[in-house]
Amino acid sequence: MTPAKRDRTRAKLIRAAFNVYAREGFDAPTIDNFIAEAQVSRGTFYNYFQTREDLMAAVAADLATFITKRIASAGTVSDPLERIAIAVRYFVTLAAQNEIRGWVLARMIPIVGGPLTNAMSEHVRATMEAAVAAKRIQLRSISAGIDLGLGMIAMAIRHNLSRRAAPYPAELVSAMALQALGASIKVAEEVSNRPLPPLSVDESKPMAEGGDATEARRSDTARQKVGRRRVRGEPGKRRRNSSAIAR
Repeated sequence: MTPAKRDRTRAKLIRAAFNVYAREGFDAPTIDNFIAEAQVSRGTFYNYFQTREDLMAAVAADLATFITKRIASAGTVSDPLERIAIAVRYFVTLAAQNEIRGWVLARMIPIVGGPLTNAMSEHVRATMEAAVAAKRIQLRSISAGIDLGLGMIAMAIRHNLSRRAAPYPAELVSAMALQALGASIKVAEEVSNRPLPPLSVDESKPMAEGGDATEARRSDTARQKVGRRRVRGEPGKRRRNSSAIAR
């Protein structure tokens, strides 16, 4: 089987899982439900995933990668504390734009026990270390700080999706997270209410929501080539509306 075909089959299973979750929730579906939705054999399923949890983790990682790419503009901000605030605000907002997306992320962040992809893990740790080095936050443990921040995001997403009470604005979640990491209330509030940079112009969808795995891979390759050319040429350098959450 070619790599492109493997990508398409894996993406098909991820989309099938997302559709099943949307229809039946998260606890009831069995592996048979995912197999039937994707119209693949049991053997094909087990070529990619061993358990239901493995499949859900793949869906969550796919959605997290999508969100990370959409907020890549935060990397242009010089203040590492502001980069953390931007990531928290956009993560909460983008999770709310699709209810199933939000519930997958809220459920998987605690289960995975940290960032949902290696790339995200490296980025979060580097940003935290930069914020500590710049004396913008004070942490006895970077790892504990990451877990604390992600736990707050997961619980905020869960609260906002439950609709049992008024949603937490993304700015409030950000300010509370920065305070928990050691920033003063004044600094946390000020940084969390700065104007947001625009989202990335990449409008591709995550695989779980109908995006194409091979197209995403080609797009990534194209962006990397453009980035390399710029470095060489420039030596100097359906669901609930999220407006209530993003305000």
